[in-house]
Amino acid sequence: MTQRLGRQLLNEIQRDRSRSTIDKMMREARFATVIMMTIMLLFSAIILGNSFDYAQSVHYVPAVCYCLIAGIGLFFLSRHTWELSRITLHSGNLYQTLTDLIRLRSQHTKLMVGVWLGGMLAGSLIMFPTVARKFEDQGLAGILLSVGLPLCLVLIALGLAKITGFFTDRYLNELREQVNELEELR
Repeated sequence: MTQRLGRQLLNEIQRDRSRSTIDKMMREARFATVIMMTIMLLFSAIILGNSFDYAQSVHYVPAVCYCLIAGIGLFFLSRHTWELSRITLHSGNLYQTLTDLIRLRSQHTKLMVGVWLGGMLAGSLIMFPTVARKFEDQGLAGILLSVGLPLCLVLIALGLAKITGFFTDRYLNELREQVNELEELR
């Protein structure tokens, strides 16, 4: 009887820890949603208001890229938030629920890393409108330097971020630890 109550108490503690992890993921998703919405609003205002006096449609390429990437990010975030909100944690199926959540979170993390990488690469196009305005004056070497240098710097930054583990998901690690603890209880 005491052993069964102890096991039940451990399951309840594990369920509460898992709920806390899910709540943290929801808060993170809301914050990322605010970032994506801000990016969309900012660059939509740039496009609609023509605040940089762009004369040709090619000048809008970086702003359009940012809007598209932020829109894709918003889609992924809203889908992930919806999926997280539907998760119910019961002591009886906690192990299966957490393994399903790990799979779900892994997919979401991969998608969002792609969104953030796309945003950084779109940022490397920041000089593109300037180059497009002075296309004839700069020549091929000037154009390659103006566009290539920011792109190379972004690629170096991405490589360093990957090496240092910047794109790892701490919540996945928490969930994996919780699954390992449940395995030990079995």
